[in-house]
Amino acid sequence: MFFFFFFFFKNKRCRSLTAPLDVRLFGFATKFEEDPNVVQPDLVVICDSDKVNAAEDKYMGTPTLIVEVLSPSTRGKDQATKLNLYMRSGISEYWVVDFHRKTVSQYTFTAERDFDNTLTLQEGDTIISNAFAGLEIALAEIFASV
Repeated sequence: MFFFFFFFFKNKRCRSLTAPLDVRLFGFATKFEEDPNVVQPDLVVICDSDKVNAAEDKYMGTPTLIVEVLSPSTRGKDQATKLNLYMRSGISEYWVVDFHRKTVSQYTFTAERDFDNTLTLQEGDTIISNAFAGLEIALAEIFASV
């Protein structure tokens, strides 16, 4: 999936970044590492590269799109805790990839930081980004190796 994002955003203003990258969505703590709102998503798409500290693998801002790949140890956190955190922080779109079930849950949020739409897509579907025109991925290609 990461290759689709890399090639789609090549030579564009926005870019995709992968873990390990600490993302500080909105901070209240004095020290970056003590902020409870620091997450490390599997993939983020950002349109404000000036907020990336590449030397320290840190980003302080609001990504436009975040992708999380579920694992048994992160399933609950990704589907509840992070979902609410991402919505409250102003992210436009959140994808949750479940390789075990071969599904992708696509959440889109309003500018008022509320749910706009939620879709659960299957292996035969194509996910179409609401945030980035032209970003479409056939899920069969993602799940082919599973």
